[in-house]
Amino acid sequence: MHYTLFFACFLFLIVVLPALVFLYECVWSPKKGRTKYFRDKDERILFFHGVNICNSSKWATDRLPWHKKEDYQKLKDHGFNLVRFLVFWEAIEPEPSKYDLEYIKKVREHISILNDLGISVLLDVHQDLYNKKFSGNGFPDWTLPKEETPFKHQEPWYKNYTQKAVQNSYKHFWNDSPLKMRYTNMLIYLQEQFENTPNVIGIDVMNEPFPTLPRLFNFEKKVLAEFYQYIVERSRASNCSKIPFFFEPGVWCSTGIPTQFNEGIFTPWRNFIPHYYPPLCHNKGVNGPISKWLMKVGIRAKAREAQNMGSPYILGEFGLGVGVKNRLDGIKDFLNLANKYNMSWMWWSFDKEEHSTQGMLDATGNPNEVMKALTQAYPQKVAGFDPVFRNEGNTFYLEYTSDKISDFPTEVYVPGTVVEIKSNTTVVQEITPIGRIVEFYHLVPGKQTIEIKWQSS
Repeated sequence: MHYTLFFACFLFLIVVLPALVFLYECVWSPKKGRTKYFRDKDERILFFHGVNICNSSKWATDRLPWHKKEDYQKLKDHGFNLVRFLVFWEAIEPEPSKYDLEYIKKVREHISILNDLGISVLLDVHQDLYNKKFSGNGFPDWTLPKEETPFKHQEPWYKNYTQKAVQNSYKHFWNDSPLKMRYTNMLIYLQEQFENTPNVIGIDVMNEPFPTLPRLFNFEKKVLAEFYQYIVERSRASNCSKIPFFFEPGVWCSTGIPTQFNEGIFTPWRNFIPHYYPPLCHNKGVNGPISKWLMKVGIRAKAREAQNMGSPYILGEFGLGVGVKNRLDGIKDFLNLANKYNMSWMWWSFDKEEHSTQGMLDATGNPNEVMKALTQAYPQKVAGFDPVFRNEGNTFYLEYTSDKISDFPTEVYVPGTVVEIKSNTTVVQEITPIGRIVEFYHLVPGKQTIEIKWQSS
């Protein structure tokens, strides 16, 4: 017994531990200077702090959010500049080849309000558990297999993925070329409908694609990659590619497991949108040492994957439920990691607590402790390259390099009243109305340093 234990410990120390360290430091570690960024028309680097809108629309009769302009204004006030707006195939195309223009019109009304506030939008074609018949959402009834399979609802909801009826539905879709063609037609229809909408930056093609046997182990490399390639080719052929597509890896990658996508597969599409949920404390549990370490590994793995693909990226979903012990510490850890790896992200979701365990609003619709924890200083636009930034309490630090005099400013969101600014060779213009944006126009090329101290308003 003692010899077995000794051998196990010895094996761990000389094989397993070094392998984990190697993976952590060499395989899963992002490389300096290789990160690709989203940029505006003035070539400034863009960073997004965003939210998903919204969990409650999955169950709403009209599949639309409840939010009004005053609710979206709260996002602007707290520095959020991107919304991942959920739309559903079942609402877009309730019958084959018959698109619901009224639904599109109402979606456009929400997006118009966000545009007036200066908030960008990423349309997310959402699905969970395939269809409402399985307590899910997304795919229309007419896409279900003709042969019905018995279904019995389970809790928690994600257990329903194990049911044969759900798996058969996904298998039916992945094996049915005409259905995939109709899905692609719907995506191109969305491109056409929103191509002249200035704040729509892209379309997230499918939320958390779900694999089925026997193609489980080559799902991303074979089934999903071929489907994504087909979508890109069809879109290009339609001459309607002004709105870029964003592509997600397989659903299991949301736990931090590395994707099988690589540079050869992903290069033509350039927009990677993975998710991350702590596997040990998504909705309940303890955000303890193991979860903290897994988050470090998972987040840096996503950053490295995006580098390997040569793609700018956004973490499309992140959340910690109300049942998670130490979740505010977990949010703080996440923000520090996101800043470290220059990661844009979107919280799940901008809902009242009654609508989502990760809701950012209390019962009266006001920001709760989660939204306050997610509100921090960060650069929204950087007029240069190689940015490095961090928050230490109520002090924000930013460094970047520019090879020319600034024609367009670096813009920093500050969640309070500016007390002191230190910077080299910059002209500073503070915009005091709602938004709390500080602009920096640097006068000479080279390294730029910014330090902003602020206090809560």
